[in-house]
Amino acid sequence: MKMLVKFGLLFFMAPLYMFWEARRNRLIKEKVTIKDLPPTFEGKNLLFISDIHKRQLPQRFVNEWKNDVSLIIVGGDLAEKGVPEERVRKNLRLLKQAGEVLFVWGNNDMEERTMITRLLEEEDIISLENDSYQWKIKGDSVGIVGLGNKYGRLDSRVAGIQGDECCRIAVVHDPAAFRSIKEKGNISFGLAGHTHGGQIRIGSFGIGEKGGWKKVGNMPVLISNGYGTTAVPLRLGAPSQVHLLTLSASEES
Repeated sequence: MKMLVKFGLLFFMAPLYMFWEARRNRLIKEKVTIKDLPPTFEGKNLLFISDIHKRQLPQRFVNEWKNDVSLIIVGGDLAEKGVPEERVRKNLRLLKQAGEVLFVWGNNDMEERTMITRLLEEEDIISLENDSYQWKIKGDSVGIVGLGNKYGRLDSRVAGIQGDECCRIAVVHDPAAFRSIKEKGNISFGLAGHTHGGQIRIGSFGIGEKGGWKKVGNMPVLISNGYGTTAVPLRLGAPSQVHLLTLSASEES
């Protein structure tokens, strides 16, 4: 009888825990070393967030980091089919409180392509569609290369085009796309999302790759577990993540 009660409690509590886990706000702070980083970028922070989907960013969470960030990068899946327009707009405006916002398209964004395209224009969000952006500080610049477009077409050749920047950051929604980049130019590291870290993992098993720093060839790539969820609003073993990355030319902490 006691075993049945324990099993019943576990059966009841597990979904509640997974729902709570999916709603948590986690800011992961990391230092990223770039060998040829211009001195004016030393200690500058960029925020990387991906896979927001149906979630609403809370103001109190944005307040934790908005004054520390110089640039925000949204790594795709800002929304999905059925997400209210005003929720997406509010999320964009909250992100804009911290500074310039760059966006790359994800597979679920294409389900609301018309709405998202319009909102990006109305809210002055820079959409990188197989294109690059120069992040400038006092005459120096770091390149941000966005791969993919609103039609799901990816031109990896843009990553190999040498720009004026001494270092570049490549952003794509699906990390599998990095494997198609033959000429990596002067890319320092990559950013991606899409996998949700598997979203629900049992031990080492999950339907998607767990987030973290990986190597694609010689290129370091950060795969984020993402902020939101898809299909079911549950997480287990793959906590939600938003990343505050501090750039530095030195490996010393």
